[in-house]
Amino acid sequence: MGPYCKYCHRRCFLTRTLATGKTILLATCTHGMAFDRANNGTGQDHTTAHNPITDRFPCQPGCTRCQVRATYPATLGEAL
Repeated sequence: MGPYCKYCHRRCFLTRTLATGKTILLATCTHGMAFDRANNGTGQDHTTAHNPITDRFPCQPGCTRCQVRATYPATLGEAL
């Protein structure tokens, strides 16, 4: 079923891809998001990391969320 969050004691995780290209589970609760930003090496949480289900590359010009994603490898966008 999946892991439980040590902060909210629920399964509050979403699959996201970090700017490094690594796909991991990121928390959606407030304390879990703060932990993720501080410890994943990129400063990203589930709101700023790439969502492999819905995000497509390239996005609309000027999108502030995609400016964060500009560091993703080009092959990541091509794979979607």
